[in-house]
Amino acid sequence: MKKSEVKLNADDKEVLRKAMISSLQDNIANRENGIKKDLHTLSSQVEEYLTSFIILGYTFDGEPIQCISAHNQQEADSLVTLINKFFHNHIDNEGSEQN
Repeated sequence: MKKSEVKLNADDKEVLRKAMISSLQDNIANRENGIKKDLHTLSSQVEEYLTSFIILGYTFDGEPIQCISAHNQQEADSLVTLINKFFHNHIDNEGSEQN
């Protein structure tokens, strides 16, 4: 069996190129909307147990994700204090383990 070759003129190639680009853009947009929806769902679940929180991480594609839930300035300030304590303690613990 011979492979049949399709010869495209310049206009057909351009239409095909634009269709492929459009399809890729739709795929990316759908994936981003899915990630936002998933993060919203996760946030809703966590809100059942915590009044304020921070979620940091990466998607499987390596895209950074961040979600901060604080309903007022006091909660936001408390989260900043907590994360500072976390990093301070984590750095102190790593330094003592190396000695």
